[in-house]
Amino acid sequence: MKYFIFVVGLIGICFTSGATTYFSQGSVSPNNLSSWNSNRLGGGFAPVSFTAPGDQFVIQNTHVLYTTSIWTIGSASTALIIESGGILHASFSIFFSGTFQIDNGGIYYHDNASSVSTTAGSSIFGGVESFASSSTVEIRNWINHTTPLPASVNWGNLVINYSNSIGGNWNQQGALSVLQGNLILKRTGTAGQDFRLTLNNSFALTIGGNLEIDQAILFIKEGNLFGTTAIVQVNGDVTINNGILNFGTVDLKPNNEFRFRGNLLVTGNGNITSQSEDPMLVANSNSVQSFYCTSILNTSFKVAPGAGLKLNSPLTLGSLRALVIAGTFVAGTNPITLNGGILAVSGGLFSSSGKINMKDGQCQVCQGMGNFSVSNGWCSTSGDTGVINFSSDTLLFNRSLASSLKIGSNNSKGKLFLTNQAMVAFTGSLSGPIPNRGSIELTGNSTLSFDENSAAIGDAFYSGNGGWLSTGASPGLLPTAPAGNIQVTGSRNYD
Repeated sequence: MKYFIFVVGLIGICFTSGATTYFSQGSVSPNNLSSWNSNRLGGGFAPVSFTAPGDQFVIQNTHVLYTTSIWTIGSASTALIIESGGILHASFSIFFSGTFQIDNGGIYYHDNASSVSTTAGSSIFGGVESFASSSTVEIRNWINHTTPLPASVNWGNLVINYSNSIGGNWNQQGALSVLQGNLILKRTGTAGQDFRLTLNNSFALTIGGNLEIDQAILFIKEGNLFGTTAIVQVNGDVTINNGILNFGTVDLKPNNEFRFRGNLLVTGNGNITSQSEDPMLVANSNSVQSFYCTSILNTSFKVAPGAGLKLNSPLTLGSLRALVIAGTFVAGTNPITLNGGILAVSGGLFSSSGKINMKDGQCQVCQGMGNFSVSNGWCSTSGDTGVINFSSDTLLFNRSLASSLKIGSNNSKGKLFLTNQAMVAFTGSLSGPIPNRGSIELTGNSTLSFDENSAAIGDAFYSGNGGWLSTGASPGLLPTAPAGNIQVTGSRNYD
């Protein structure tokens, strides 16, 4: 029994001679020793120093602490903890060592232009960051545009919200790689300045929650160094309201992809853009996603294999931008306009009963997985067979040599079903001298099916190079008369 008492006594000595936990005592200045107490509700004792080894400083729920001067705190074993509902607002520098912990619901505002470093005692990021998934760090000011966010931080929610200029566009040089929660961009400096993820560094960023862009600009990849990749995965929703999401540049497909698993909403003056047709917006959830966009989508867009997307607004793509469908895309009656780009149903299912204006573009349905190759484009001899179900409206092409409808390609099967008075019309704007006709090509073991009231009309050639042509019109196939399912003005080759 004496031995047992002696051990307990030793434990007690070690405990009482160790560190102390201090609690904030209201919405006060954290850099004053009197703002802290050893009891949550007060009545204990205040610290005599902020740098005693092992001490913990806890900001309690509902307490909003503003620094009133430079605050030096911590040692290697110190902890600064923001509990749920607690807020620390650093309008002055915090020189910290130890562990900086933000619990779910805790908030830290970085609102000063002092030096930022991960060296112990040099800044608030000079220790070990332990941020819960629903914690929040909001950047309201920063030292300059050449110092990126610390690469070692596993962020919870990250909010970018600085209205003053920090010297130019703020490039993270690929240092931002993981966010457990949301990335919210409210403001990114003065007019035209943006928050950039990389110049020419290859990087991959995963956002565990949502992406929100308000009056701000998020620029994905600034440079075009050969072989560098930039992949962003958003596991939640993407909302752009009066802001800009700019994919930037890329050397080859698919080296710059912005992937999202939730819904996408673009409203107000918001827009999504890129500097070429190669960067790709990709819907890649295994559950149904919705897409609503009030502006021109000035980037290429893909629905990945296994993904399902429902269009809830008209969709207009910018010049030469591609729409690639390897999953399921339900457009309903919403019109779709392409401006010289390709509509490629590469192993996917595309259903539409609204007008599709291809202009000088190409519509192709074939096997594939939504992957691009220089030799075969978006088509492949493997993967699912692409299917287009089009009804009630017009698949419209300009009268142009560049305009073409291709069902299948090089032993790559595709299927196009036209029902309920659906029309394939080469009657749009004339591009070049008359006769400047487009083309319809049925290849291999593919299927082109018309019901009794659907037809292909206008300035185009028809070439059946094998495959299944199903005609529902009672006149059947006529060589020249304006009747039947195929009424194009050019030659007709039924092979």
